[in-house]
Amino acid sequence: MSWTSSSRSSNPRGSQAPSGRELAARQRRAERETLKAQAEQEVMEEAREHEDLINCWRQMPALPTDAEYRASLNERPFAWPVPQAPDEAQERRQFREEIQRRVLSDRSDGGRFILLGVLAILIFKGVDNQLQEAMGSGAAVLGLSLGLGPVIAFGLKRSLEIQRFCSERFEEHWPKHWQAAQRAFAAKQQALLDWPLEERERIEFARRILDGEVEAVEEAVSTCLEELDFPFETQARVGVDDSLRAYILLDLPEIEDVIPEVKSRALANGTVKEVRRTRQDRNADYLTLVSGLALQIGRSAFCAGPTLQTIHVAAYTQRRSRGTGAVRDEYVYEVALERKESARWAAATVDPLEVFNVAKGRYDLRDNQELKAISPPDWTADVTGGSEVAG
Repeated sequence: MSWTSSSRSSNPRGSQAPSGRELAARQRRAERETLKAQAEQEVMEEAREHEDLINCWRQMPALPTDAEYRASLNERPFAWPVPQAPDEAQERRQFREEIQRRVLSDRSDGGRFILLGVLAILIFKGVDNQLQEAMGSGAAVLGLSLGLGPVIAFGLKRSLEIQRFCSERFEEHWPKHWQAAQRAFAAKQQALLDWPLEERERIEFARRILDGEVEAVEEAVSTCLEELDFPFETQARVGVDDSLRAYILLDLPEIEDVIPEVKSRALANGTVKEVRRTRQDRNADYLTLVSGLALQIGRSAFCAGPTLQTIHVAAYTQRRSRGTGAVRDEYVYEVALERKESARWAAATVDPLEVFNVAKGRYDLRDNQELKAISPPDWTADVTGGSEVAG
């Protein structure tokens, strides 16, 4: 029986390998898809940053419980590890090792050392080949000695130089290093010694706040608002009338400073194009931002002043008059926030305008989402002399 082998084409009948033009077209399509994906990613990141900005106020603190407020009157343990005096022998050893690492990293003659090693191998081979017949196996010993001799000599010389240089640098810088280590320990030791006094002062201030002392509450609220981190410039002025009520004047950022007139759009060809935002979209984003700031500032003020039950917030911004072109302050909302209501806010979902409406706040919102100017609250003059904070 005989077997007959036959060969078949790897391509199906009628199919052909892609031509160079088709391969080039596929490559161009792949490149366009890559550029398009990159453009879309860039636009998505820009949009996410914008959303984070207009919703930055949602990072509001939770209201402490009564038990947490009372716990602030307890003396706390030292907030850091108890400092240990530096061990001079250990410091000397570590400092010397540090100097050696720095010196070795700064030395630039390693290349010469490698070059000498290569030359040693070449010399060893040359001598070994020439003396093999005359000296037999002794030629290898002689060749190795002649080849490695300069390398060993250079290595010993380099090692001695590095040790001498390290010793000189150590003796030069050790006194300052040891003094710095002792000063650092002294500073930590002083912090430990000062801790009981600082705690007594903190507890006394916390007691004044819990007792509703007006000056202490105003200072606590002002400090709290000053520590808020906004991604833009803003200022607030705080006034505390009594243990139950506080008043805050909020200087809002201008819409031009926080809501760009344009946004990016990814095109099918992989490029990014700037397009203008509509006036209504800009107004809506600005409304979300500035109305939410009232909630964040109000919740923060309630946290700082446990006796406060009502926080009055009035906000204004700088606008240019269409008639004269002069820049003037225009109030855009006023709201009285209540502690009990603020405890119910879910930071991720709360709607500031719904809060304003429940609290019967004052604002003039037009169909295009623009906040028009309102008359200043009656109490603004009383807060003018209050504590001013910047964020």
